This record gives sequence, structure tokens and C-alpha cells, in this order.
Amino acid sequence: EIGSVELEGTVEATARAHGLWVELATIYTACLDDAPSGPVQARLLKRLGELHRDSLRAPDAAAPFFERFLELEPGDERTLAILEEYYESRGDSGALARVLGQRLDIAPDDQAKIALSYRVADLASRAQGESGRAVDAWKRILELDASEARAKDRLLAFYREQGDFESLADMVRQKLEYTDDPDERLDLLSDLARVQERELGRLEDAVRTYQDTLLLAPQNILALTSLERLYPRIGDWAGQLTILQRKRESFADPR
Repeated sequence: EIGSVELEGTVEATARAHGLWVELATIYTACLDDAPSGPVQARLLKRLGELHRDSLRAPDAAAPFFERFLELEPGDERTLAILEEYYESRGDSGALARVLGQRLDIAPDDQAKIALSYRVADLASRAQGESGRAVDAWKRILELDASEARAKDRLLAFYREQGDFESLADMVRQKLEYTDDPDERLDLLSDLARVQERELGRLEDAVRTYQDTLLLAPQNILALTSLERLYPRIGDWAGQLTILQRKRESFADPR
């Protein structure tokens, strides 16, 4: 009577009373082929996974049953968590990433999705040839919460390492939007201006960024000297005169 919950209960009780876990697993495995596809087969697959994992202490044998169960019940959070723990313990980064992706699909809220996306990104960033997946995960985090500083820092480091200065400049601008600390803003503005001038060759953009720096710190020596150098290169002689006068006033001998 495959699928009889009452009969399964009786067999389970007998196995539990006498420790007949191997025999119980053998019975359930034999029933699988004849079990109707759907809830009955799913129940048998999940129970076989639990038997091998918990009673027989055979996690390697349990994993295939849990995987087959997920084909029928792809949103089962407990089974996904079991497989996540298993693949992580085995160092199987490919399978672990797949399971994390499945958990992402059913995550109940944005915070859960962000936490899982960080795990996917960290895993991918350590795996050879998986940097693209890490970038996708960091971007997904920022789509969920644009203020996530850690994702921005990871992307900044990646773009700098790859020499993708266009994306680097965009990410610095994004970080500026969510940064209130004056010292951090000064560092970001300096970094942005340096990239605009030296890497992208956008002198007008660099000038505007240094001008923004002076709004925040009127005596910032880097911004003043950089503007003094850049104004002649873009033919802004009025700006050059203004900056020279500003430097003279800012650093005049008080005596």
C-alpha cells in the first residue's frame, strides 16, 4: 500500500523500536519506483534523505535524495538549508552557489535576499573565473538597498583591479550620494577627480569635482593646486585668475 500514511507510521514505529534504519531505507527505496509522482514520491524522497543523514550518518547518500525531492518541491527551505550546509562542508562551490540561488528565489524579504546575495558574491569572488557572478550579486544588493556600503566597496575594489574606470567613477558617485561624513566625502571626491583626469581624460569633469571639493573644504590644497593646473588646460583663464587669487588669500602670511 504505497502512499498509506497509516502503514508508513507502523513501519516507522517498528524501525524506531528495533533500530532497523537500514531495513527501513531499503523498503522506502524499493517503493520509490512504484510510488505515484507527486506528494507520495516527494514524501518518500525527503524521508530517505533524512534517514541517510540523521539515522545512518551517511550525508553523501542523503544528498541525492534531497536533490530529487527539490525537483518536486523546489521551495522547501529546510531541505535547501540542509543541502547548503552539506555542500559547504564538502567545499563544492558550484553546487553551493546553485543552492544559494534557489534560496534567493524564495527569500521572504529584501534583508534575507541581501544576506544571501552577499554569500553568493563572497563565494563567487573566491572561485576562479566566477567574478562576473560576484559582480551580479553585488549589483543585486544595491538594487535592493542602494545604501549598502559594503557592496559598493566590493565593486569599487573590483573595478579598480580590472581597470574599469568608467564603472569605478560611477560607483564613486553612487557612494557619494549616501555618504555624509565630511572626511569620507573629501576622500571620495579626490578619488573621483583623479580618475576623471588621469584615467578617463575628462578634464572638465575633474574641474567640477575639484570645485565641489572646495565647497566642502575651501582651503583644500589638493583641489586648489589641481585647479591651478587644470584651468589653463581647458582654457578657463577666468577660473585660473580666480583660483590664484583664492590661493593667495588662503595662504597669505598673517603678519
